[in-house]
Amino acid sequence: MESAKNRCKIAVVCAALAALMMGLLGMGGVHAAWAAGEGTVSEVYVSQQDGDDANLGGADDPVKTFERAKALLVKDGGTIYLSNYSVSSIQSWDLKGYTNACVKRMPSREAGKVAVGGHLISLEAGADLTLSDIVIDGWGDSADEAASGRDGLIGSVSNDTSTKLTLENGCVLQNNRSSQMGGAVEGYGLNLTMDEGSLISTGYNMRPIGFSIFVWHNNADNKIYAWRNLVPVKRAKVAKQLLSDNCYCKTKKSEYKIINDFANGKAQCVGHTKGKSGEFAIDISFERLSPLANGVMPLMKNKDGSFRNPLYSEKDFFKATGTITLNGKTYKTNERSVGIIDDHKGYYPFFSHYDWLTTMGKTEIDGEQKFFAFNLTRNQSVDQFNYNENVIWLEGESFPMPPVVFTHKDGKKKANEWHIRDEAGQGLVDITFKIDNVFYMPIPVAVYYALPYGKIYGYVTDTNGKKYTVDGMVGIGEDKTTRI
Repeated sequence: MESAKNRCKIAVVCAALAALMMGLLGMGGVHAAWAAGEGTVSEVYVSQQDGDDANLGGADDPVKTFERAKALLVKDGGTIYLSNYSVSSIQSWDLKGYTNACVKRMPSREAGKVAVGGHLISLEAGADLTLSDIVIDGWGDSADEAASGRDGLIGSVSNDTSTKLTLENGCVLQNNRSSQMGGAVEGYGLNLTMDEGSLISTGYNMRPIGFSIFVWHNNADNKIYAWRNLVPVKRAKVAKQLLSDNCYCKTKKSEYKIINDFANGKAQCVGHTKGKSGEFAIDISFERLSPLANGVMPLMKNKDGSFRNPLYSEKDFFKATGTITLNGKTYKTNERSVGIIDDHKGYYPFFSHYDWLTTMGKTEIDGEQKFFAFNLTRNQSVDQFNYNENVIWLEGESFPMPPVVFTHKDGKKKANEWHIRDEAGQGLVDITFKIDNVFYMPIPVAVYYALPYGKIYGYVTDTNGKKYTVDGMVGIGEDKTTRI
């Protein structure tokens, strides 16, 4: 026997407006190091006032720019020392690929003390600074408390509302102390954005019941907020087509709608819910970034070898615009916010299983930051080489991928690490998924459903043989087994 299942799922990675943070940690010592070549200096000093990028980067001959300091810095255990560094243009700072490295407030010439006051990094009118994969240390427990505690670590020094600071994944602001407004970030006309979290929202029609789920993973505290709403099947609608129809699910506590306008490359997701995790609302519009991926595949075989039980799947990669509100706090999308809509209609066997992993966002491709996403699935298809759901998306392009095999570390169902490889072993897909947290659907008898969040590492390869490294990108997975 078979069961009918319709589903429409949206995964969103959202960048959002965030509150300011302040921390107090310990102080380390300072030791001089000297070297002349790139990648060889363990402690690089930066001074915009009297530095020169032709210098060696020592305390007495500092360089002038962060970019030059990064080039000189050793790859393991290095420190860049700054003091009153001013940013007035569009800049992006990171220490990706550097181990145990950090940026620190420059010490004074008096032993054990930090240079006199001021912001470590000052944002001038119209500045646009993006920080990612970098630790910035304010040395807030300095012996010279008056000097180190007067101003925030990063500060906007004008009331120009175009001034921007963006904190992306891997940015840590620590050891901060201020007697004024913000220990980490201090500002007046400052727009602060952080890559705050990831969302899975889904509507199901699984006769005789339907339901919707919202699962939000908050990056700041690695916490999962989840809502599940069960409804009679007549109140759980899955769109009959994607050109101009909608998916809909409504209860007393929840209402959720996905409005399809795929003929024009657009969609909208609107809804709200409340429960033990508090209150949640979403209003996101989508605009297609890449050619869609769709197909029909068989889920079972007859005795004569013919196929039956078809599954229709369509997946689409979008730019996302709008807001998500969690317990009164509103997260706004920015230029990096993206989403994937995943629509399924099919007749699954009563006993079925699939693993799924996706990522989306921006990554460096040919020296530029570009939109990128992939979908990897080992589903119920009985002919994985000819029928699967695996795809790479780029801006304006999409590429089919080969069948893949999912392996859970040590063979454990609830493993904290997955490995995904191409089934033929040709080295086309090599992904490690390191899981930070997992949402488990509370349906213990009929369904095992795990929704893990974390980071992915490795690469995938398109049909032209081009590899895309995905180290540190967000990972959202599913592990589902149905026994009805």
